[in-house]
Amino acid sequence: MRDPLWWAASLIVTVLGSAILLRQHTIATGRPTATSVDLATAVRRLPGVLALLILSGLAVAVWVLPAFALHGSMRYLLLLLLLAPASCVAIALSCGWPVLLVTGKGALAA
Repeated sequence: MRDPLWWAASLIVTVLGSAILLRQHTIATGRPTATSVDLATAVRRLPGVLALLILSGLAVAVWVLPAFALHGSMRYLLLLLLLAPASCVAIALSCGWPVLLVTGKGALAA
């Protein structure tokens, strides 16, 4: 397990990255808002972002878990075969983070 400083730094980076994405959206749409509003929105939506991260990780893990039921070289062969659909799921779910931030939908709806 990582130390608490690592977790705090990860949360700060997540909030700042979310604030940057929200700021880019407000500039692109032409709505004048202060940077503090985008930062407050990012902090307010942090639980949803974390839930989305956990749900996305679980969705990808479902694809690779069957490989761990086997032993030896068959495990690695099946893992290699299952990484292709797991990657497709991960790429599809990676679009959920901007959707969650910009639209304000929940983790499941994003």
